[in-house]
Amino acid sequence: MIILVGAHSFIGRAISTIAPQWQVLSHRDVLADPSCLDRAAVVVNASYNKGLVHDGYREDRDFDLTVARRLAERQDARMVMLSSRAAYGPAQPGRAFFEEDPCAPAAPYGVAKLKAEQAAGAVLGDRLTVLRLANIFGDELEDGRRSFLSIAQGALKASNRMVFDMSPCVERDFLPVEKCAEDIVRIASGPKPGVFNIGSGFGTPVGRIAQWLSEGFGGGELLVTDLRDFDNFRLDMSKSREAFDLGPVHPDDIRKACLKAGAALLPSSNRTR
Repeated sequence: MIILVGAHSFIGRAISTIAPQWQVLSHRDVLADPSCLDRAAVVVNASYNKGLVHDGYREDRDFDLTVARRLAERQDARMVMLSSRAAYGPAQPGRAFFEEDPCAPAAPYGVAKLKAEQAAGAVLGDRLTVLRLANIFGDELEDGRRSFLSIAQGALKASNRMVFDMSPCVERDFLPVEKCAEDIVRIASGPKPGVFNIGSGFGTPVGRIAQWLSEGFGGGELLVTDLRDFDNFRLDMSKSREAFDLGPVHPDDIRKACLKAGAALLPSSNRTR
C-alpha cells in the first residue's frame, strides 16, 4: 500500500487526483495516531511545513522526521520525501544543479530543508528517497502559497499588474504541478534510495512566465523595478530520468500551464474566451 500524507497541500491534491487508489491522510491524522502509517509499503510525504519557512529548523517540528521514525520500526517500509532545490544553496552562473553537488544553502528555508533531509536519512538510510523540487506551479491563488507564481497571480488579478524586482531575463526551472505529480506517482511505485531532482531540466525566463499568465488572463502589464540578475537556476534531470524513466518536459508545456493559470483568475463564465 502507498500512503500519501498531505491531503490538502498543493502538490498533495494533484497527486491524489491521478492516484485515487492511494490512501490519503493529513499530517494531523499522523500526529494523532502514528500507527495509521503501519500498513504502508511506501509513504509519500507531501505535507507543507510552514514552520520551516518562518522559523527555521527545529527537530520537534520536523514532520518528515516524525514519519521517518515511525517507518523505521518496520524494515520493509520506504519513504519518499519532498524537499527543495533550496537545499543546494545559490546557483553558479550557467551551471545546473546536480544531485552530487555539495550543498551550501544560505537562506533559512534551504538550511532547514537540508537538515530535514539529513535527519530523515540518518533514521531510514537507503529506505529514503529525497526529491528536490524546482519551482512547482499551477493555479495557486486560492491555495495560500507565497510562491513566485502565486504572488504574480494575485497581483495580476488585483491590479492587472505584476511587479518584478529582478530582470525579466532571469531564468528559473519551472514545472507544472500536474507533471510533478505524475513523476512522484511513478517514483513511488518503485522508489530508489538517494537524492533526485524533479524539475523541467531547463530555465524559463520569468518575463515569459509573466507574458503567458497575462495572455491566459486576457491582459495585464509587467512593471520591473530593478534589473538585477537574481537567482537563476535549473536542475539537471538526467539522473532522475534514467532512474525512473520519467518523461521529458518541453517549453510549450510551461507555456500551456501558464496560460491555464492565468485563465484560472477569470470568473468561471469567462474562462473560455
